[in-house]
Amino acid sequence: MNTTETLEQFTERMSQVERKSQFVVNANRGQYRETFEFEGQYCHLETSNCHTETKGVSTIAFLVHTLHNPIKEHWNCFNLIYGKQRAKKIAKYYNAKFFEDYYPKESDKWFFLSFDSFENLMKYIYDINTLKFSELWGNEEKLYESCI
Repeated sequence: MNTTETLEQFTERMSQVERKSQFVVNANRGQYRETFEFEGQYCHLETSNCHTETKGVSTIAFLVHTLHNPIKEHWNCFNLIYGKQRAKKIAKYYNAKFFEDYYPKESDKWFFLSFDSFENLMKYIYDINTLKFSELWGNEEKLYESCI
């Protein structure tokens, strides 16, 4: 990363990154996942209620579903954060939500962030790359261990 790059320049550059993969998570719910790598941070764009296949579905049923269940998108960054209170403060600072990791060896200790906007995700990643994140929040107290 260019150390003189502003957040706006970084966000613009990252908006040009191409997705690494895309796959269906749950076809019945119209849920898709696209994966991206932003400066070493692996992130997923989750899209729900995005039905592109209408085969076998009546036009009326499709329209009713679409009107009552608008498309929802959110960005997940799986850079794990140790400690629930710390994760809560970090999530508030970056206007994100935090969720417990899926496979931690220690329960209620490891969390990831979910962002409703690309810009908030970029601020988080920008701060990690400029070391501002470490200045504000310190480093992880311990290494992550999976239960798998």
